[in-house]
Amino acid sequence: MSLRDTDPARVVDLDAIGAAAAAALPPFTLALDRTGTFRGAGIAWAGTSAPPAELLRLVQCLGDALGAAGFPTDRRPFHAHVTLARRCRSTGSDPLAPPIAWTVSRLTLNASELSSGAPRYRELAGWPIGG
Repeated sequence: MSLRDTDPARVVDLDAIGAAAAAALPPFTLALDRTGTFRGAGIAWAGTSAPPAELLRLVQCLGDALGAAGFPTDRRPFHAHVTLARRCRSTGSDPLAPPIAWTVSRLTLNASELSSGAPRYRELAGWPIGG
């Protein structure tokens, strides 16, 4: 979810929302079993063909709480992924064998900062999954 141009004073609200969402579910495993690119964006990714129920609950909880607090939410469908590279031209999606099992034990709020044309991410806050 993107929260671009958020007033720094509202980061306190984001902290409370993130802490509550992270505490609401146990750690879980995300199986990265596909690679592909987002068309038009040129972003190569590794993702999952079957997001775990815990991840979908986390996304729903965050979206609901952000919307209720007046933050903009993304209307595009959620696609769990890890960005691998930018400025890619491939448009296919392929299986990743063997899948990468990623234990999700932490939720973070990151700031995306453009530097030399490439984004850099800086952690603003983080919370353990399961409290």
